[in-house]
Amino acid sequence: MTPEQEEAVGFAIYQTFIRHGFGTCMSTTVGGKQIQETPEQACVRRWRRLPQVTRDRFIAEGRAAIRTIEMNS
Repeated sequence: MTPEQEEAVGFAIYQTFIRHGFGTCMSTTVGGKQIQETPEQACVRRWRRLPQVTRDRFIAEGRAAIRTIEMNS
């Protein structure tokens, strides 16, 4: 599994973790019109702002999940 794939699995776990959070979407003004970001955009924004150690923990959870799936298949 490549590092990019491992990060994608970690991000998927993070996305599930915060999916039902309230107040996670920010709004911005574009051309005088206020636009709300989507939950997916909010998740990406928050993922990028996480401390590296926190992202590494989610990635480690992803690796463990993949190993479990591989062992059971």
